[in-house]
Formats: sequence, C-alpha cells, structure tokens
Amino acid sequence: MGQPVTRWARQPGGGVPAPRTTTDRALTPSELLAIMAARRAITTVPASDAAIILKILRGVVTIPLRDAHPAVLSLIWRRSNHNSLVQTLATLAANLCEGDADGRLPAAG
Repeated sequence: MGQPVTRWARQPGGGVPAPRTTTDRALTPSELLAIMAARRAITTVPASDAAIILKILRGVVTIPLRDAHPAVLSLIWRRSNHNSLVQTLATLAANLCEGDADGRLPAAG
C-alpha cells in the first residue's frame, strides 16, 4: 500500500505532523501528480521536479523551501538488469557527480 501523501512532506527525524491529512495514497509519481492537480494534497519535491510540475500542471504553485535539507536523488536498478542504456545512464550520472560545482561535466582526458 502507498504512503500517505503527508508523510512524504515531513523531514526525516523531525517536523510536526500536518494539522490536516488526506486519505489519498500515491503509489506512483503519476498518482501523486493527479492528487495534487485535484487539489486534495500538497507535498514537497526537489526543485528539479517542481520545475517540471509547473510545466505540466495548470494552477499548481511551487514555493521554495529555503531551510529544507538538500534533496538527495539516487539512481537504482536491479543488478540482474544488463541493459546497456542503464549502464550508460549510470556512467553519465557518476561523471556528473565528479563534475565541477556548477554542474558541468569534467573535461575529457
């Protein structure tokens, strides 16, 4: 069963419970977007996701959380998946992590 949307909006190890919660459960990102578009819930997302949401959902507003901990995004996949595209994506992500602070890829050497 999916997690309550309001649980996704809480900082790990702290925060206060929301005064009102929804009974909606989002099992997928698409379901979360549908719940938000229907104005039945709010949630926190990384700034990169918020930029995409603004482009695809009319009437949705984003508010930067300046004091929130930085979001950590991770790529995960099954070890048994030997798709070459997955390996290419993982390599690209690793290279980005090694890039400069401005997000540029390291120079080919």
